Amino acid sequence: QYMLETYLDFSQTASSEEDTEVNLNELIDTIIKTSKEEFKSITFKTPRTENIKYVCKHIALKRCIINLINNAKAFGDEILISIDQGNEEIKITIDDNGPGIQKEDYEKALKPFQRLDSSRNQNIAGSGLGLSISQEIINSIGGTIGLDKSNLGGLRVIIALPIK
Repeated sequence: QYMLETYLDFSQTASSEEDTEVNLNELIDTIIKTSKEEFKSITFKTPRTENIKYVCKHIALKRCIINLINNAKAFGDEILISIDQGNEEIKITIDDNGPGIQKEDYEKALKPFQRLDSSRNQNIAGSGLGLSISQEIINSIGGTIGLDKSNLGGLRVIIALPIK
């Protein structure tokens, strides 16, 4: 039931929302401020002095980033979020120092209802939809989401948003 409610909530929001301009730096700062937990370190860095703006479904993108940060917090106690804008895309990277995911499981981890209990703690609540919903949101705005090994030792999630 929880999994169905999670998915229905996502699909209703994503299908009805209009595109608006989002200040990505402010969005991430706000999410971090509301995501603070004792014994969890969340750091946000950007090499740019000006804010990065992007036109997209604001609530959907916010939900995606919240999902990814909550996932990182569930498995690690140190989270690093970075954002950078190149000529063709904006990259948002979320790193954690948790146990990570084996490279051969990256594709599987992005599929719905997947819980990779061999590499992640199965005592942590979740529907197995967080990464797949995040991927669906990013795909719906023309971007991509990828997984990699984090420099912190855990998982790295890379969101690439095309500059329109």
